[in-house]
Amino acid sequence: MSSISIAPSGALSQTSPTVRQFRWVLLLTACLVAAGGLVYVTERYVLRFERRFAENPVEIMMRAFAMAHFTLGWLFLLTSPKIRSFKAILRLAITASVGLILCLVFAKFGSLSNPLLALFFYGYFLVHEVRDEAVIYQAYGDAPQLTPLGRRALNALSRSVCISLMGLLLLVYLLHVAITGKSGLENCPRTLMLGLGVLLLIACTWSWRQTWLLGISEHGDARSFILAHAPLWWVYLGIAAVLLVGSLLGATGINLVIVIHVASWLVFVHYQLGTQRCGTVTGPWIWLRRTPTGFLTLHVAVFLGFLILLAVRVYVWQRVGVVSQFLASDTFCYWSLMHISMAFWSSK
Repeated sequence: MSSISIAPSGALSQTSPTVRQFRWVLLLTACLVAAGGLVYVTERYVLRFERRFAENPVEIMMRAFAMAHFTLGWLFLLTSPKIRSFKAILRLAITASVGLILCLVFAKFGSLSNPLLALFFYGYFLVHEVRDEAVIYQAYGDAPQLTPLGRRALNALSRSVCISLMGLLLLVYLLHVAITGKSGLENCPRTLMLGLGVLLLIACTWSWRQTWLLGISEHGDARSFILAHAPLWWVYLGIAAVLLVGSLLGATGINLVIVIHVASWLVFVHYQLGTQRCGTVTGPWIWLRRTPTGFLTLHVAVFLGFLILLAVRVYVWQRVGVVSQFLASDTFCYWSLMHISMAFWSSK
């Protein structure tokens, strides 16, 4: 058992940097959805355009926001001093190759129109999101001092939450199929989907059992384990609620989770830069990368740039051409697969 008393009260967890910044994440997400809704209403009811680039207000904002995140993530990664060693480059090449292989598999077998690949994609992103929220939580300084056993318990918690979210997504998906009859399940045996659901249930049960055993071994009892990581629990519950409610409207749930993921990193890095001393700003690139105002300015500019490109794709290019296809919603999963795979890169 940990010898350090680290269990915060409920009030303290609500005022922790993790929870406080997550509120900003949710507010930013709501603002983006509202902006998308405004564009949608303007196009459809005010201007009455026959061709609209905001056919789905949540999806279009998610795509522009995420593409900006992916692009800047790759830019920062490829210009980082940490990537200048042979081993670091080799590890990056391996993770990029994994992403490329996944892209080829998706292209070969129908991409997101294949229900199994769609579920894999959403699960892959949930693994990425849940893992990153745990990393951000620790970076905010809200996590207790972790012993090896405590780290195993925290990793088990993230794993259990991820499996639970995947099960929740599958359950809502099957309910959506039962109600609307639209899913593409005609290309996938129902017994296979049922088997996948049973497998997730078994995995979820086993994982949560391991989580509680590890957590209780480290903290003494379940309540202390929950309180020790209360800020992270709040974040995970918030994501689960958004996924559940949004998924009742189809893909809106996972789209909102993607927006939350991008917003979490934007808010986190902005916060971190604000608490660090940048030193002398010697040029525009240093200002954009190492100051909170510059970092935010860069992200907003790239996001607006992608939003404009998505509008030009519809109004000017009429969805025709290589660039249009590169920006299409059908292509977004390939952007994501490369981003998630390369995010597992480590310089160590």
